[in-house]
Amino acid sequence: MNDSPRFTSIRKISARYAFLAGVVLVLVLAALFPGPGAPEGWLRTGITTGVGVFLIFLIQGLILPTDALWRGLLQWRLHAVVHGFLFVVFPALALGVDYVAGTRLGWLDPDVRLGFLFLAMLPTTISTCVALTASARGNVSGALFNATVSNVLAVFIVPLWVFRISGLPAAATGDLSLIADIGLLVLAPLAIGQGVRPLVREVANRLAGGLRRVTNGIILFILYAAFAGSVASGFWENGHSRAVGEACVLVLVSLTAMHGLAWMAGRLLGFSREDRVAAYFCAPQKSLAMGIPLGQILFQERPEIVLILLPLMLYHAAQLLAGGLVIGRLAERGAARSDTA
Repeated sequence: MNDSPRFTSIRKISARYAFLAGVVLVLVLAALFPGPGAPEGWLRTGITTGVGVFLIFLIQGLILPTDALWRGLLQWRLHAVVHGFLFVVFPALALGVDYVAGTRLGWLDPDVRLGFLFLAMLPTTISTCVALTASARGNVSGALFNATVSNVLAVFIVPLWVFRISGLPAAATGDLSLIADIGLLVLAPLAIGQGVRPLVREVANRLAGGLRRVTNGIILFILYAAFAGSVASGFWENGHSRAVGEACVLVLVSLTAMHGLAWMAGRLLGFSREDRVAAYFCAPQKSLAMGIPLGQILFQERPEIVLILLPLMLYHAAQLLAGGLVIGRLAERGAARSDTA
Protein backbone atom coordinates (compact mmCIF):
# COMPACT_ATOMS: atom_id res chain seq x y z
CA MET A 1 0.00 0.00 0.00
CA ASN A 2 2.85 2.34 0.77
CA ASP A 3 4.06 1.90 -2.80
CA SER A 4 0.89 3.38 -4.30
CA PRO A 5 1.40 6.29 -6.73
CA ARG A 6 -0.45 8.63 -4.40
CA PHE A 7 1.76 7.77 -1.43
CA THR A 8 4.90 8.08 -3.55
CA SER A 9 3.81 11.49 -4.78
CA ILE A 10 3.11 12.72 -1.25
CA ARG A 11 6.49 11.42 -0.08
CA LYS A 12 8.31 13.23 -2.91
CA ILE A 13 6.50 16.49 -2.20
CA SER A 14 7.25 16.19 1.53
CA ALA A 15 10.94 15.57 0.85
CA ARG A 16 11.14 18.46 -1.60
CA TYR A 17 9.68 21.01 0.80
CA ALA A 18 11.01 19.65 4.09
CA PHE A 19 13.79 22.23 4.13
CA LEU A 20 11.30 25.08 3.70
CA ALA A 21 9.38 23.72 6.67
CA GLY A 22 12.68 23.66 8.58
CA VAL A 23 13.30 27.33 7.75
CA VAL A 24 9.90 28.29 9.13
CA LEU A 25 10.51 26.19 12.25
CA VAL A 26 13.89 27.74 13.10
CA LEU A 27 12.53 31.26 12.56
CA VAL A 28 9.71 30.50 14.99
CA LEU A 29 12.16 29.02 17.50
CA ALA A 30 14.42 32.06 17.18
CA ALA A 31 11.46 34.37 17.81
CA LEU A 32 10.35 32.39 20.88
CA PHE A 33 13.78 31.42 22.28
CA PRO A 34 16.40 33.89 21.01
CA GLY A 35 18.67 33.61 24.06
CA PRO A 36 20.72 30.53 23.11
CA GLY A 37 21.43 31.84 19.61
CA ALA A 38 22.29 35.41 20.62
CA PRO A 39 25.98 36.38 20.38
CA GLU A 40 26.39 35.97 24.16
CA GLY A 41 24.21 32.84 24.30
CA TRP A 42 25.35 29.40 25.38
CA LEU A 43 25.49 28.13 21.76
CA ARG A 44 28.47 30.46 21.18
CA THR A 45 27.26 31.20 17.67
CA GLY A 46 30.22 33.44 16.91
CA ILE A 47 32.35 30.27 16.91
CA THR A 48 29.91 27.52 16.01
CA THR A 49 28.61 29.21 12.87
CA GLY A 50 32.18 29.49 11.57
CA VAL A 51 32.70 25.79 12.23
CA GLY A 52 29.41 25.11 10.45
CA VAL A 53 30.51 27.01 7.33
CA PHE A 54 33.73 24.98 7.25
CA LEU A 55 31.77 21.72 7.51
CA ILE A 56 29.34 22.72 4.75
CA PHE A 57 32.12 23.06 2.20
CA LEU A 58 34.07 20.07 3.48
CA ILE A 59 30.96 17.98 2.81
CA GLN A 60 30.53 19.54 -0.62
CA GLY A 61 34.10 18.58 -1.47
CA LEU A 62 33.53 15.01 -0.32
CA ILE A 63 30.38 14.41 -2.39
CA LEU A 64 31.35 16.38 -5.52
CA PRO A 65 31.79 13.85 -8.39
CA THR A 66 34.96 15.10 -10.06
CA ASP A 67 34.66 12.83 -13.11
CA ALA A 68 31.25 14.26 -14.02
CA LEU A 69 32.66 17.74 -13.50
CA TRP A 70 35.39 17.16 -16.07
CA ARG A 71 32.86 15.83 -18.59
CA GLY A 72 31.15 19.21 -18.55
CA LEU A 73 34.32 21.23 -19.00
CA LEU A 74 34.18 21.79 -22.78
CA GLN A 75 30.54 22.87 -23.05
CA TRP A 76 31.55 26.52 -23.22
CA ARG A 77 28.37 27.95 -24.81
CA LEU A 78 26.24 26.65 -21.95
CA HIS A 79 28.74 27.90 -19.38
CA ALA A 80 28.86 31.36 -20.97
CA VAL A 81 25.07 31.70 -20.82
CA VAL A 82 24.75 30.44 -17.24
CA HIS A 83 27.58 32.56 -15.85
CA GLY A 84 26.48 35.54 -17.91
CA PHE A 85 23.04 35.33 -16.32
CA LEU A 86 24.40 34.73 -12.81
CA PHE A 87 27.03 37.45 -12.72
CA VAL A 88 25.94 39.98 -15.38
CA VAL A 89 22.25 39.80 -16.34
CA PHE A 90 20.77 39.33 -12.87
CA PRO A 91 23.02 41.99 -11.26
CA ALA A 92 22.19 44.40 -14.12
CA LEU A 93 18.48 43.76 -13.61
CA ALA A 94 18.87 44.27 -9.85
CA LEU A 95 20.77 47.52 -10.31
CA GLY A 96 18.10 48.81 -12.67
CA VAL A 97 15.27 47.95 -10.29
CA ASP A 98 17.23 49.38 -7.36
CA TYR A 99 17.87 52.64 -9.19
CA VAL A 100 14.25 53.15 -10.21
CA ALA A 101 12.44 51.85 -7.10
CA GLY A 102 15.10 52.76 -4.55
CA THR A 103 17.12 55.77 -5.65
CA ARG A 104 14.58 57.61 -7.81
CA LEU A 105 11.28 56.75 -6.12
CA GLY A 106 12.53 55.99 -2.59
CA TRP A 107 10.23 53.00 -2.19
CA LEU A 108 12.66 50.40 -0.87
CA ASP A 109 13.96 49.78 2.63
CA PRO A 110 17.77 50.23 2.68
CA ASP A 111 18.40 46.76 4.12
CA VAL A 112 16.08 45.10 1.59
CA ARG A 113 17.90 46.99 -1.17
CA LEU A 114 21.24 45.69 0.05
CA GLY A 115 19.85 42.17 0.42
CA PHE A 116 18.39 42.21 -3.09
CA LEU A 117 21.68 43.35 -4.60
CA PHE A 118 23.53 40.72 -2.53
CA LEU A 119 21.14 38.08 -3.86
CA ALA A 120 21.75 39.21 -7.44
CA MET A 121 25.46 38.31 -7.44
CA LEU A 122 25.21 34.92 -5.72
CA PRO A 123 26.07 31.73 -7.65
CA THR A 124 23.62 29.04 -8.68
CA THR A 125 22.50 26.32 -6.29
CA ILE A 126 25.08 23.67 -5.41
CA SER A 127 22.86 20.63 -5.77
CA THR A 128 19.26 21.67 -6.50
CA CYS A 129 19.90 22.79 -10.08
CA VAL A 130 21.72 19.50 -10.79
CA ALA A 131 18.91 17.42 -9.30
CA LEU A 132 16.22 19.32 -11.22
CA THR A 133 18.22 19.07 -14.46
CA ALA A 134 18.60 15.33 -13.97
CA SER A 135 14.89 14.88 -13.23
CA ALA A 136 13.98 16.82 -16.37
CA ARG A 137 16.43 14.77 -18.49
CA GLY A 138 18.73 17.71 -19.13
CA ASN A 139 22.50 18.10 -19.39
CA VAL A 140 23.58 16.94 -15.93
CA SER A 141 27.36 17.25 -16.44
CA GLY A 142 26.92 20.81 -17.72
CA ALA A 143 24.75 21.71 -14.74
CA LEU A 144 27.26 20.20 -12.32
CA PHE A 145 30.15 22.11 -13.89
CA ASN A 146 28.31 25.44 -13.68
CA ALA A 147 27.17 24.83 -10.12
CA THR A 148 30.72 24.08 -8.98
CA VAL A 149 32.59 26.78 -10.88
CA SER A 150 30.09 29.54 -10.07
CA ASN A 151 30.32 28.78 -6.35
CA VAL A 152 34.11 28.92 -6.43
CA LEU A 153 34.06 32.23 -8.34
CA ALA A 154 31.55 33.65 -5.89
CA VAL A 155 34.09 33.44 -3.07
CA PHE A 156 35.96 36.30 -4.74
CA ILE A 157 33.23 38.09 -6.68
CA VAL A 158 30.55 38.45 -4.00
CA PRO A 159 32.69 40.20 -1.32
CA LEU A 160 34.01 42.70 -3.89
CA TRP A 161 30.46 43.33 -5.07
CA VAL A 162 29.22 43.86 -1.51
CA PHE A 163 32.09 46.25 -0.77
CA ARG A 164 31.16 48.21 -3.90
CA ILE A 165 27.41 48.48 -3.30
CA SER A 166 27.42 48.89 0.49
CA GLY A 167 30.34 51.21 1.09
CA LEU A 168 31.92 48.91 3.66
CA PRO A 169 35.34 50.16 4.84
CA ALA A 170 37.20 47.47 2.93
CA ALA A 171 35.96 49.00 -0.32
CA ALA A 172 37.63 52.30 0.45
CA THR A 173 40.87 51.02 1.93
CA GLY A 174 41.45 48.24 -0.59
CA ASP A 175 41.93 45.81 2.30
CA LEU A 176 41.28 42.35 0.86
CA SER A 177 41.98 40.44 4.05
CA LEU A 178 38.30 39.56 4.44
CA ILE A 179 38.28 38.00 0.97
CA ALA A 180 41.33 35.97 1.95
CA ASP A 181 39.55 34.84 5.13
CA ILE A 182 36.46 33.86 3.15
CA GLY A 183 38.60 31.99 0.65
CA LEU A 184 40.29 30.11 3.47
CA LEU A 185 36.97 29.29 5.13
CA VAL A 186 35.33 28.10 1.89
CA LEU A 187 37.97 26.93 -0.56
CA ALA A 188 40.23 25.17 1.96
CA PRO A 189 37.56 22.69 3.17
CA LEU A 190 36.34 22.22 -0.41
CA ALA A 191 39.89 21.33 -1.48
CA ILE A 192 40.35 19.05 1.54
CA GLY A 193 37.13 17.24 0.72
CA GLN A 194 38.15 16.75 -2.89
CA GLY A 195 41.59 15.57 -1.81
CA VAL A 196 40.14 12.97 0.53
CA ARG A 197 37.35 11.88 -1.85
CA PRO A 198 39.44 9.36 -3.87
CA LEU A 199 40.09 7.46 -0.63
CA VAL A 200 36.45 7.40 0.48
CA ARG A 201 34.57 7.68 -2.83
CA GLU A 202 32.28 4.68 -2.34
CA VAL A 203 31.40 5.64 1.22
CA ALA A 204 30.83 9.30 0.24
CA ASN A 205 28.56 8.30 -2.63
CA ARG A 206 26.59 5.95 -0.40
CA LEU A 207 26.17 8.59 2.30
CA ALA A 208 25.64 11.55 -0.05
CA GLY A 209 21.96 11.91 0.79
CA GLY A 210 22.62 11.90 4.52
CA LEU A 211 25.52 14.35 4.15
CA ARG A 212 23.29 16.76 2.23
CA ARG A 213 20.80 16.60 5.10
CA VAL A 214 23.64 17.44 7.51
CA THR A 215 24.47 20.45 5.32
CA ASN A 216 20.84 21.58 5.41
CA GLY A 217 20.85 21.21 9.18
CA ILE A 218 23.91 23.45 9.47
CA ILE A 219 22.31 26.08 7.24
CA LEU A 220 19.22 26.03 9.45
CA PHE A 221 21.43 26.51 12.51
CA ILE A 222 23.11 29.55 10.90
CA LEU A 223 19.67 30.98 10.06
CA TYR A 224 18.58 30.45 13.65
CA ALA A 225 21.68 32.23 14.94
CA ALA A 226 21.19 35.21 12.62
CA PHE A 227 17.49 35.62 13.44
CA ALA A 228 17.97 35.02 17.18
CA GLY A 229 20.63 37.72 17.26
CA SER A 230 18.29 40.23 15.62
CA VAL A 231 15.44 39.34 17.99
CA ALA A 232 17.70 39.62 21.05
CA SER A 233 18.89 43.05 19.90
CA GLY A 234 15.31 44.35 19.66
CA PHE A 235 15.54 44.86 15.90
CA TRP A 236 12.00 43.60 15.20
CA GLU A 237 10.33 45.78 17.84
CA ASN A 238 9.90 48.61 15.32
CA GLY A 239 8.04 46.40 12.84
CA HIS A 240 9.18 45.75 9.28
CA SER A 241 6.03 44.52 7.52
CA ARG A 242 6.50 46.93 4.63
CA ALA A 243 10.09 45.78 4.11
CA VAL A 244 8.91 42.15 4.01
CA GLY A 245 6.30 43.06 1.39
CA GLU A 246 8.91 44.87 -0.69
CA ALA A 247 11.18 41.83 -0.57
CA CYS A 248 8.32 39.58 -1.75
CA VAL A 249 7.61 41.81 -4.76
CA LEU A 250 11.30 42.03 -5.71
CA VAL A 251 11.67 38.26 -5.53
CA LEU A 252 8.58 37.49 -7.62
CA VAL A 253 9.50 40.01 -10.32
CA SER A 254 13.14 38.93 -10.57
CA LEU A 255 12.44 35.18 -10.49
CA THR A 256 9.80 35.45 -13.21
CA ALA A 257 12.01 37.61 -15.39
CA MET A 258 15.08 35.41 -15.00
CA HIS A 259 13.26 32.16 -15.77
CA GLY A 260 11.66 33.64 -18.85
CA LEU A 261 14.90 35.16 -20.13
CA ALA A 262 16.88 31.96 -19.49
CA TRP A 263 14.46 29.81 -21.49
CA MET A 264 14.35 32.37 -24.33
CA ALA A 265 18.14 32.61 -24.43
CA GLY A 266 18.52 28.86 -24.82
CA ARG A 267 15.96 28.83 -27.63
CA LEU A 268 17.43 31.84 -29.47
CA LEU A 269 20.96 30.41 -29.28
CA GLY A 270 19.81 27.10 -30.73
CA PHE A 271 20.66 25.02 -27.68
CA SER A 272 19.73 21.37 -27.64
CA ARG A 273 16.82 20.49 -25.37
CA GLU A 274 19.25 19.07 -22.78
CA ASP A 275 21.33 22.27 -22.69
CA ARG A 276 18.22 24.46 -22.60
CA VAL A 277 16.94 22.56 -19.55
CA ALA A 278 20.32 22.94 -17.80
CA ALA A 279 20.40 26.67 -18.55
CA TYR A 280 16.81 27.06 -17.36
CA PHE A 281 17.54 25.50 -13.98
CA CYS A 282 21.08 26.86 -13.45
CA ALA A 283 20.93 30.45 -14.69
CA PRO A 284 18.05 31.85 -12.58
CA GLN A 285 18.76 29.98 -9.35
CA LYS A 286 20.66 31.41 -6.39
CA SER A 287 22.42 29.37 -3.72
CA LEU A 288 21.19 29.51 -0.14
CA ALA A 289 24.04 27.15 0.83
CA MET A 290 26.60 29.73 -0.35
CA GLY A 291 24.56 32.85 0.41
CA ILE A 292 23.87 32.18 4.08
CA PRO A 293 27.52 31.50 5.03
CA LEU A 294 28.77 34.48 3.00
CA GLY A 295 26.06 36.71 4.40
CA GLN A 296 26.90 35.59 7.93
CA ILE A 297 30.54 36.51 7.37
CA LEU A 298 29.92 39.83 5.58
CA PHE A 299 27.03 41.16 7.67
CA GLN A 300 27.45 39.41 11.03
CA GLU A 301 27.95 42.66 12.95
CA ARG A 302 24.66 44.14 11.74
CA PRO A 303 21.44 43.50 13.72
CA GLU A 304 19.46 43.93 10.48
CA ILE A 305 21.17 40.90 8.93
CA VAL A 306 17.85 39.04 8.76
CA LEU A 307 16.33 41.74 6.54
CA ILE A 308 19.44 41.62 4.36
CA LEU A 309 19.12 37.84 4.01
CA LEU A 310 15.32 37.95 3.59
CA PRO A 311 15.32 38.33 -0.23
CA LEU A 312 17.59 35.27 -0.47
CA MET A 313 15.36 33.17 1.81
CA LEU A 314 12.23 34.17 -0.12
CA TYR A 315 13.94 33.60 -3.47
CA HIS A 316 15.05 30.14 -2.37
CA ALA A 317 11.48 29.21 -1.46
CA ALA A 318 10.11 30.65 -4.71
CA GLN A 319 12.66 28.87 -6.92
CA LEU A 320 11.85 25.53 -5.27
CA LEU A 321 8.14 26.06 -5.86
CA ALA A 322 8.78 27.14 -9.46
CA GLY A 323 10.93 24.07 -10.07
CA GLY A 324 8.27 21.81 -8.61
CA LEU A 325 5.64 23.29 -10.94
CA VAL A 326 7.55 22.67 -14.18
CA ILE A 327 9.69 19.62 -13.49
CA GLY A 328 6.95 17.11 -14.30
CA ARG A 329 6.12 18.66 -17.67
CA LEU A 330 9.77 18.95 -18.70
CA ALA A 331 10.45 15.34 -17.66
CA GLU A 332 7.46 14.12 -19.69
CA ARG A 333 8.67 15.99 -22.76
CA GLY A 334 12.15 14.55 -22.35
CA ALA A 335 10.78 11.03 -21.99
CA ALA A 336 8.55 11.44 -25.05
CA ARG A 337 11.48 12.69 -27.11
CA SER A 338 13.63 9.72 -25.97
CA ASP A 339 10.88 7.29 -26.94
CA THR A 340 10.58 8.72 -30.46
CA ALA A 341 14.33 8.99 -31.03
